[in-house]
Amino acid sequence: TAEGLKGILDSGYFFASRSDFLNDYTEMQYCWSLVLELVNSLKEKSESANERIFYDEVKQEIETFRTEIDELEEMFIISFTKNRDSLAMWSHYSDNDGYNIALNLKPNIKMWKEILKTVDFRYGAVIYNVEKQKEILKKEISKALSLWKEIRNTDESLGFFVVDALEYRIK
Repeated sequence: TAEGLKGILDSGYFFASRSDFLNDYTEMQYCWSLVLELVNSLKEKSESANERIFYDEVKQEIETFRTEIDELEEMFIISFTKNRDSLAMWSHYSDNDGYNIALNLKPNIKMWKEILKTVDFRYGAVIYNVEKQKEILKKEISKALSLWKEIRNTDESLGFFVVDALEYRIK
């Protein structure tokens, strides 16, 4: 909106929204639900007791993380689009009376990381295709499972770190 543009120009800042204040507040829960669905499916198909232990550990870590996010942490989001001429986006977010600001984010990623040193800062494109989402998650889970097996052969207690790293990569 005109007021939003004025606020950005006057302050020199973009403001992020808390994830639970988004117009679709379930967005953050969607990913975790999809991961749990995949983990449960992979566990059911697994014939290895060892793999089922891994899937249980992943499931427990994700459920713990979801609780921590809901109760202890705050997540903030700022969204941009690559589709600069999306009439649907314009009309939805600006009530058909808004402004389009063009940004080149790539040169600023380094600067953002520097400014946000004390914040867990992530960026990336949103993938809307559910099958592609599942494919990416399955690859991440499969890599983690292989590493988990390898590490547990050396020291069983280190398996937790692989599960924790998987949860970190997904969030």
